[in-house]
Amino acid sequence: MSFIGRAVKISALALGLVVSTANSASADALDNCRNILLSGTYTVKFENVTPPSREEMHEKFAMYSGKVEPPENPYTMYKPVAGIVTSSANGRYVEASTPMLMPNVTLNKAALGGGLLAKVFSPDKKDNSEYSTCVLTKGDEKFIYTRIIDGDKVNYVGHKKGKVEAIKIKKGFQGYNLIDFGNDDMTRVFNALLPDEAKVEGTVIYTRSGSGNLSNGLYYVDLKAVNPAQNVIFDAIRYYFDGNNLVKIEAGQYYKTKTGKLDGSRTIINIKEFSSRAETKYLKLPEGLQDVTKRNNDAKEVTGK
Repeated sequence: MSFIGRAVKISALALGLVVSTANSASADALDNCRNILLSGTYTVKFENVTPPSREEMHEKFAMYSGKVEPPENPYTMYKPVAGIVTSSANGRYVEASTPMLMPNVTLNKAALGGGLLAKVFSPDKKDNSEYSTCVLTKGDEKFIYTRIIDGDKVNYVGHKKGKVEAIKIKKGFQGYNLIDFGNDDMTRVFNALLPDEAKVEGTVIYTRSGSGNLSNGLYYVDLKAVNPAQNVIFDAIRYYFDGNNLVKIEAGQYYKTKTGKLDGSRTIINIKEFSSRAETKYLKLPEGLQDVTKRNNDAKEVTGK
């Protein structure tokens, strides 16, 4: 064999080792994410940038503007949903926030129910506002409230402005639920990482189906559902890593509608942080929100996640 031939063979072998090492590293990074989730102490910060379907956008245009074609109105345009999930032995906090920029918009405040929400949607506002749904779980109690940032003001609304009442979690209920990440998309892609034995019976099970490297330096690991949900034909999730850091998740499904038509959906999530620490500042009620729970035998019980 010539020197050139040997060089080519050695180079190919070296490349194979590099790819194999990278793929092994990606698998280790995925395992690391799983172990962090199983530890129960973590913080995940994300932005769901999945664009809505064109059909859905037209429905929103018609609903809010009375027009079929997209108007020049930021209220009808898609805005990414940002979120925070932080957990420790002392509690769990889930937040989803939507920015609202409302210049030159005329809205019927009565249609918004008046009050704080209508105020946030004021057509005279020139600054950014933000509407966040928040769920804090401590022990057997769950607090559900809304944070409204209105310019330089912050308002909290539970069952009343500035007041919140805990919902008592039914004993044993948490142990039979998937880990809640605030919405169906986030809950699905993160629970897919958990080992099979940690999942509820009937939960969709995913297995590794591939991995690879991208020209931008990222590498990925693919998971595919082995028992897709009813009417789902194909269900897969791709996790992107920069080194050991999870930076992005994409997921897709093909399914049959009730009429038998083939349709699909996708999810695109940018990960801002995935760490093995908890942000304790979120694991207590914020200032400006009073706990007025009546803790007795008449306390309410949660019936859903």
